Amino acid sequence: EGHAEGFAEGYNDGIEKGIEKGIEKGIEQGKKQGIEQGIEQGKKQGIEQGIEQGIEQGANQKSIEIAKNLLMQNIDISIISKSTGLSIEEIKNLQTK
Repeated sequence: EGHAEGFAEGYNDGIEKGIEKGIEKGIEQGKKQGIEQGIEQGKKQGIEQGIEQGIEQGANQKSIEIAKNLLMQNIDISIISKSTGLSIEEIKNLQTK
């Protein structure tokens, strides 16, 4: 009878330790996968945001070039503003440069 109790106790301890190790390993693997996915998603978002900012900056730079050309042709500032989307203040600043 003592042998059976010892076996049952050892068996239960083994199961508990096995479950604990399994949980630890699962958590570790989950963290690793989560970090990898987070990095990948961060890269994608960074690239998308960089592209958007590049397009915006390029469009703004083009508007500035057009405004400068129109200023050299003595076109009214309000017309330049409406045509380029630049504010009157921005265009006036271009005049002084």
